[in-house]
Amino acid sequence: MYICQIGAKQAGQRLDKLVFSICPDLPGSAFYRALKRGNIKINGRRREISYRVQAGDTLRLYLEPQYLPGAAESGGVPAPVPAGPTFAVVYEDDHVLLADKPAGLLVLPGQNGEQNNLQNQLRHYLQEQGGYRPGQDFAPALCNRIDRGTSGIVLAAKTAAAEQELLLRIRQRQIHKSYLCAVVGHMPAARGKFDNYLFKDARQSRVYVRQNPQPGAKRAITHWQVLDETPQLSLVEARLLTGRTHQIRAQFAASGHPLLGDSKYGENSVNRRYRMKSQALCSYRVQFDWPAEGGPLDYLRGRSFTTQKPAFCQLFAPCKTAGGQ
Repeated sequence: MYICQIGAKQAGQRLDKLVFSICPDLPGSAFYRALKRGNIKINGRRREISYRVQAGDTLRLYLEPQYLPGAAESGGVPAPVPAGPTFAVVYEDDHVLLADKPAGLLVLPGQNGEQNNLQNQLRHYLQEQGGYRPGQDFAPALCNRIDRGTSGIVLAAKTAAAEQELLLRIRQRQIHKSYLCAVVGHMPAARGKFDNYLFKDARQSRVYVRQNPQPGAKRAITHWQVLDETPQLSLVEARLLTGRTHQIRAQFAASGHPLLGDSKYGENSVNRRYRMKSQALCSYRVQFDWPAEGGPLDYLRGRSFTTQKPAFCQLFAPCKTAGGQ
């Protein structure tokens, strides 16, 4: 058994995130099994997975010994992150971190338990910096996701208050995300908008564009602007008003201009010609835009942050982008 009292830094954290921060090697299946059996308790009682712990709560874990802190010589510290792509820090303060994820790196652990992902790299980085103690502090949380093959900015919260604020602002569409992408061919105008519906087929891990509403389909809106062209390609800035799975990739493909390098929605012959192994898509800028309300992140209001130019910009000389940090 493992027992601990929740401190102020952990307060507000979801029960599942807290347990995984304490027991980083605990498989998801073992966690859900323990929760169902009552082997994870707060103040001696079962709690729902969504329960947010409070300062002074007592957590008890009745888990297999190999998953408990102290089972390894490291005293429960997460295993070293395997060698692989690493993120760059776009911006960091005591509350938030903006990570520039490289293409090819998962945001969260995959179904196969792959340990080299942005979440683990971020926690490993903060632990080395002395800003995160597993099992004692709030487990740094990623607040948005991008596909494995997409590069660019991912928002991370370093405190429970920052996580709640970022998630709220994302839901209220007060954090604006802009993407750069290289698409095949030339767009029909200098700027435009996609406004249609995306139907997700979970079995195929693919979405389909529909022009009219249908059961299960969600509205997707993307504004786009052409920044540059070559005889075969266009460099486009895309701004999301909604955040659907594969939204940019599916909408551009449906318009007849798939993303360069996209193996799922694109043109394989063109991808091979340019030797592209992942989609030419980068979440390159975020802007924080909400009214002054006295929230913990109000100091970010009106600010925007931009990544370095993605490698595919080298196909366009010079790479033209709209705005900067």
